Amino acid sequence: MNRGLVVTIVAVVATGLGLVGGILAEREGLVPWRTRAPGRVAEPAPANPDNASEQARPVRVARTVAGHLQQTAELLGSVERMPGATETQTLACDVRIVQAFAVAGQQVDLGAPMLHVEPTRGVLSQIDEAQAGVDAAEAALGAANARLEARLGTRTDVVQAEQQLRTARVHLDSLRRALPAEGGLIAAPRGGVVLSAGSPAGSVVPAGEVLFEVAGRDDVAVRFGVPLDAVEHVYPGTSVRVSAPMAASLGEVELTLDRLEPAVDPDSRVVTGWTTRIGPDSWLPGTPVRVVATFASRDGMLVPRGALVLGDEGAGVFVVRGGVAKRLDATLLAGNSETVCIEAAGLAPGDSVVTQGGPELEDGVAVRVEGGR
Repeated sequence: MNRGLVVTIVAVVATGLGLVGGILAEREGLVPWRTRAPGRVAEPAPANPDNASEQARPVRVARTVAGHLQQTAELLGSVERMPGATETQTLACDVRIVQAFAVAGQQVDLGAPMLHVEPTRGVLSQIDEAQAGVDAAEAALGAANARLEARLGTRTDVVQAEQQLRTARVHLDSLRRALPAEGGLIAAPRGGVVLSAGSPAGSVVPAGEVLFEVAGRDDVAVRFGVPLDAVEHVYPGTSVRVSAPMAASLGEVELTLDRLEPAVDPDSRVVTGWTTRIGPDSWLPGTPVRVVATFASRDGMLVPRGALVLGDEGAGVFVVRGGVAKRLDATLLAGNSETVCIEAAGLAPGDSVVTQGGPELEDGVAVRVEGGR
């Protein structure tokens, strides 16, 4: 083949390839092919000012607001008689029930007759023996004094006789004080409901055993457990709503937490709380109830729940400043289905936090806010 022809063919092919490459480069925006002067080196095209905006990640934001959230805690409890509301009657000696004037469940007034009792024969025998001991001690003391006057005895004998007499009298007095009041009538120590009426007539009740119990009519309250982590919010004075799941007809009543017991249950890790009094006519002791306490969370920043991002480093939010997303570590204080209350260093009221697109962001990434702020 003619050498000149070969050179011509190579030149044509090279020119064609250069033309194709230039067209492709122009389409990619790399070289302004059509404006390049022949024989000159191509210069880069000027930067598109919209490129940075096009590369920024789209997000939606919301403004932070300082405040707190209302929280609720649902607790379980029951209607109980308040501590100290029940008074029991006992005696220090054995007695026999002569007559009972009240029965369990009966309403009684203060001072109403409850029982007629009498000491048992055994108690009376003990008193007789104690009286005999006193008489003997008095006689012994008289004899000791007579011997002393006749110079047949000593002063020590008299002192010992006096001590024996004092001991005998103390023993007799203690037995007599243990006897029921004169006439044997025992009255109600307070007005209220008779919880137990003791033994029937004719039976013997040993010393120290309960004869009857009376509880105040209005001394009924709700007893419920407060977990240790809720004691900070549920404290005396807190308003609570009480309902009975198994007795819907009772409705719901609003009470106040009256006091917390100082001890913590080691098994359940709860503190026992008592409400103010509740009407006993319908709310009977032993009724299981649900207690709902409402309280305010600590003050913080309120943001939509979607703004909270959870990751390996913990909870946080992204705040937009100068077109850049900055991650702030956050502590969750409270929350509901729509809003959370958080603490985050550097977060102020009115800041724009990312509510959509946050999980895909990284700290320092450029963002483009879409929609309303």
